[in-house]
Amino acid sequence: MDQFNPALFVNQLEGNLNGDIELALSQQQGQQEDYWSISVPTLAIDGELRDYPLTLQATFDANSNLELDIDELLFTQEIIALKPLDKSANRRCH
Repeated sequence: MDQFNPALFVNQLEGNLNGDIELALSQQQGQQEDYWSISVPTLAIDGELRDYPLTLQATFDANSNLELDIDELLFTQEIIALKPLDKSANRRCH
């Protein structure tokens, strides 16, 4: 994936993302219900989302039984505060 702009799908998510995605999807029809599974051995995305740096790395498997097996998950997005944080707000939360 090179220079993908998520705003093509969601207007508020303007960005520029690059990376690699590898996945395998399978679906089986059963007598009672359908079953699907997805394996994502490579998900590595870097770039900017809404003018902030973004990194996403993951390796996981999931299925229609809502079972999720995460081997690796790293998500970072740097957000910069425009003014100093009010330290008194932290005391009120306790």
